[in-house]
Amino acid sequence: MVKTFSPAYQRIKNLIEKDECVILDGGTSTELERMRSQDFQLSDSSLWGTWGLYHVPQDVLKVHKKYVAAGADIITT
Repeated sequence: MVKTFSPAYQRIKNLIEKDECVILDGGTSTELERMRSQDFQLSDSSLWGTWGLYHVPQDVLKVHKKYVAAGADIITT
């Protein structure tokens, strides 16, 4: 069976195989807190990633776009 990978996965795989640095995104919850307000805090126990994707997906997308623009290779939530 031949393994096939998505273009995005293959790009990261190639970087790793060439011993190149792969940049992971930054503190998404910190950026969401900064964007929302000073009174808004995400708790470590609140499944903030799921909360953000469900309640403020547009803000999560903005944060992800910032990290891509800054050079991140991998985006997580």
